[in-house]
Amino acid sequence: MADDHYVAQTYLKNFTNPNGMLIPYFKKGKIIVGKSKSPKSVCYVPEGSSNPHFNNPRILEEFLTPLENNWNENLVKLERGEITPQVKFEIASYLSVLRVNTPTAIRQSRTRLESYANLTASQELFHNDDFSQKLNDKKYAHARNLFILDQLPITLCSSDWKVLFANGNNFLTSDNPLCLYYPNVNSTDGWFYAPLKPNIALLIWPDLKYSEIIKERRYDELPEGNIEYGKIKSKFIFKYNQNLVRHAEEKVFFNQEADWITRLVKLNRGWKAVAQVDTIPQPDGYLSIFRDVVKENQD
Repeated sequence: MADDHYVAQTYLKNFTNPNGMLIPYFKKGKIIVGKSKSPKSVCYVPEGSSNPHFNNPRILEEFLTPLENNWNENLVKLERGEITPQVKFEIASYLSVLRVNTPTAIRQSRTRLESYANLTASQELFHNDDFSQKLNDKKYAHARNLFILDQLPITLCSSDWKVLFANGNNFLTSDNPLCLYYPNVNSTDGWFYAPLKPNIALLIWPDLKYSEIIKERRYDELPEGNIEYGKIKSKFIFKYNQNLVRHAEEKVFFNQEADWITRLVKLNRGWKAVAQVDTIPQPDGYLSIFRDVVKENQD
């Protein structure tokens, strides 16, 4: 039985100390700072990439292997400004996997499915025993997420990127490292944020106006998307790290023990990434709006 990493070892190794170890910070339990761990020993689920709902149950691993193998080389090219469309697409593809394949993403998928089932049951729209059984099947929610990989890499690749450089090692990572960042409380559209190394992070502005083009596979009409580079101020590093801690499912990782990280995790332990569902009555039924957010006191 394979131990499949939902956050790749090649990704996590960029956040290790000189001994090749990660320092975990726990959001749950009495202890915050844990004993050092190797990337191999964290962020995995036995047969987590296998899914019986596909003709090839290991299709995700086939998709992941070249992306993980090229990850570090692609990061070097991104950092140097030597990025090509192929490099950008491979980075976007791996980040897309992080968006759909973590325990957080699967839990949120199940919330959306349960909301749909509860709505149809309450309105007596229909009853489907097969669908009811699938609600209890984690692999079904996982499979629903994986279908997004047909289009999400294209969306991210054609969007504008901003590569953020920090003075020193300041960016944390976690067991859910690709997270949404809302610039302010009234924002309806989130940016994707991902730490790439302790001194490099990435912001992506998903351009939703191209969703129909992507859906219809008219890829030749898509823009390449701009890439900007810039240094980031300390106050924004704090905001991104705080947001990352709040999105983490259970663990935050860094390459050293630090009091500021312990305080940050302690202050944000009660936050959790959830799928928010708003249902709006319509003349011919209901409109459900799904939005991924972080909320406090969810446990």
